[in-house]
Amino acid sequence: MIFLSLGLLVGFIGSLLGIGGGVVLVPYLHYVAGLTFREAIAVSLFAIVCTSLVASLKRMRESEMDFTSLPVFEISMLLGGLTGGYLGAFVSDFVLRIVFSVVLFFTATMMIFRGGLMIFFRPRKNKNRRNADNMTTKTAAVSVLLFFIGTIASMTGLGGGVLIVPTLVLVAGYSMRKASATSLYIMGVMAASALLSQWGSVELTMADFFLLLGGIFCGAPLGFSLADKVSALLLRRMFAVLLFFVSIKTIWQTLGQAL
Repeated sequence: MIFLSLGLLVGFIGSLLGIGGGVVLVPYLHYVAGLTFREAIAVSLFAIVCTSLVASLKRMRESEMDFTSLPVFEISMLLGGLTGGYLGAFVSDFVLRIVFSVVLFFTATMMIFRGGLMIFFRPRKNKNRRNADNMTTKTAAVSVLLFFIGTIASMTGLGGGVLIVPTLVLVAGYSMRKASATSLYIMGVMAASALLSQWGSVELTMADFFLLLGGIFCGAPLGFSLADKVSALLLRRMFAVLLFFVSIKTIWQTLGQAL
């Protein structure tokens, strides 16, 4: 039943704070549940696929995605996910832990600020934003960035939304709502391709996956209902402190073992 309870936790915290399940799952499964680092990342990637599926269906019905450029971005994240999944299966545990710690530390830093990475940049004016019906010259640049983001995100199991959304807003000219909706979808594509490239390298049963999926479906509505009643920014900052601790702990232990 551990995966059912984890699914509830991931769905609840993810919908409450607007973050991916990887920041919860990977540290918990590794340090508390005793899974290897690679197994924890694999479970996190599956959770991202489930979360993306649930959220994207809702966003599609509300017509919040740009379907013109979406196939191009899908391919970029697909290739990034395959690359990151392949590298994650073959690089040393030392490299994997260090990359995870750095990405987690960056994610925690972005959670401290209102608006995350966007606080350091000035978005373009509305008149310069991309038209959802037309391809722009920025598509190629966004695709390259998404490939690298997908590679890093699939290696660490952390999703990458903290980088995808600013890329779509600042480079592609998306609105925040459209960038968020698109990010949720292509993160699922990335995670699914990363899982495919790692298939057979982890020993987890399908029953565990389905329990995790059921927990996410049940936990997400609880988080959404509570999100309107509490200060999401305060909760994000409190949770960021915990992520800082986990990232520093991981780096400290990894360097200690190496030395």
